[in-house]
Amino acid sequence: MEKIDINANKSESARCLKCRNARCSAACPVHTDIPALMALYLQDRKDEAADILLKNNPMAAISSRVCDWSRVCLSRCILNARQAPVNWHSVEAEISEEALFKMRIVPGNATGKSVGIVGAGPAGISAAFWLREAGHDVVIYDIYERPGGVLRYGIPEFRLDRKYIDRYEVMLGEAGITFQGNTYIGRDITLRELRDKHDAVLIAAGAGIPRKLDVPSEEDANVIYALDYL
Repeated sequence: MEKIDINANKSESARCLKCRNARCSAACPVHTDIPALMALYLQDRKDEAADILLKNNPMAAISSRVCDWSRVCLSRCILNARQAPVNWHSVEAEISEEALFKMRIVPGNATGKSVGIVGAGPAGISAAFWLREAGHDVVIYDIYERPGGVLRYGIPEFRLDRKYIDRYEVMLGEAGITFQGNTYIGRDITLRELRDKHDAVLIAAGAGIPRKLDVPSEEDANVIYALDYL
């Protein structure tokens, strides 16, 4: 992602019409309240904006950099009618970057309940944060050695700086969330064993297996899938 331009972001937040029925928010996969956040940012209330943003989407520092915003929020902005859509993703990147390295997950009052999460990608990490804040014990199981999933093992470093993924890894430890890497579900531990071990199990395995095209010679040894290449 391009370097954050604070002056440009101020201009973008001023251009935003703060629509009551915002098309950008409706198109957002996590329904971020973009008009409200733009208004707070314009008023230099970035801490308040960050609090709302990260409570709704703990992975905002990631999604603002790798989300297909050109197809969702940007493409639905009402100002496309003037061919001048507002670059919310750049404002989101600024707000979330500053907040991420101050952010702490505070465990809620202990419930005595335990949740096992299969997959340490964005869905698994977000769920772990929310469950820990609710007071549950959380264990994340993943096939890879370190958490991050496709963020760490699928997206090249030039596209997503590893400092963000490393920060989320630190936050997991600070929150008392257990990470059990190098664990293949179905071989090292079965789903039945997970059910016996935890009060609830969340499957957040993600999309780590490439989709086949079903074309001739696809299984040839010289054919390399994009995920494996990355």
